[in-house]
Amino acid sequence: QIAICGDPSPPQSLLDYAQTIGAEVKIAQRDYVVKQAANGWCYQDQFGTLLLPALALVGDFQINNAASVVYAARSLRTRLPVADEVIVDALPKVELLGRFQYLHHHPDVIVDVAHNAHAVQSLVENLAKLNIKGRLITVFSMLADKDIASVVSLLSPQIDEWHIAEIEHPRAATLHELKNTLITHGVSVPIHAALKVEDAFVAACNNMTKNDKIVIFGSFFTVAAILSNWQQLEVMLNGTQDKA
Repeated sequence: QIAICGDPSPPQSLLDYAQTIGAEVKIAQRDYVVKQAANGWCYQDQFGTLLLPALALVGDFQINNAASVVYAARSLRTRLPVADEVIVDALPKVELLGRFQYLHHHPDVIVDVAHNAHAVQSLVENLAKLNIKGRLITVFSMLADKDIASVVSLLSPQIDEWHIAEIEHPRAATLHELKNTLITHGVSVPIHAALKVEDAFVAACNNMTKNDKIVIFGSFFTVAAILSNWQQLEVMLNGTQDKA
C-alpha cells in the first residue's frame, strides 16, 4: 500500500510508522515534482509529465496539495481509471469554501478559515499580493484552545482595524481574551467588540469605503457564521455602500 506525503521533509516518526505498517511512502518533490510554468504549472512523476493550467485556488501551497491529488489519481489507475485529460480539465475548476474565498467585490469581502500559524502565514502572503488602496479591516474570532497569540502576531502588521466577537461555541475565546491578546501583542489600531460575528461584520461594513477590504478569519466557526447568513449580510453591505 502507498502513503502519499505532501510534505517534502516529513518527520522521521512518520517514516518509521509507515515502515511499521508496511506502507510505501511517496514524498512530494522526490517521487513527484512540481514547478511553476508560463501559464500554469508542470507536474512530473514516473507515469510521465503533465502541463496543467493555473488553479482557481489562491496560494502557492495549493499547487503542492493538487500535486498530491494528481499522484493519488494516477497511482490508482488500475482500480479507478482517470485519464490525464480529465485531471487537466478538472483541477482548475476546484473551489474550496472558506479558503481565501471572495464573497463580494468593491468593496472586497474575503473569508478564510485560517486558525493556526501555518494557515495564517499563507493568508498573510495572499493578502500581501493584493493591491489595497484603502484599509484592511478584519472580523476576527477564535476558539480559546487555539494559539491566538501566534495568529495575531503574524497578521497584525497588516490590519488597520479589528472587529472581534465571540464564536457561538463552548470553546470560544471570550471578548476579554481576544482583546487582551491583541493589546498584549502590540495592536494599537482601533479594536471594536460585538456580541456575535455577524454583528461584528455589520459594524465593519458601516465603517468601510469601497477602497477598503474586509477579511474574516480565525476559525471554521467564524467563517460559518458569515456564510450561513450571507444572503442577508450582502443585502446590508450593498445598502451601506449605496448610502456612502
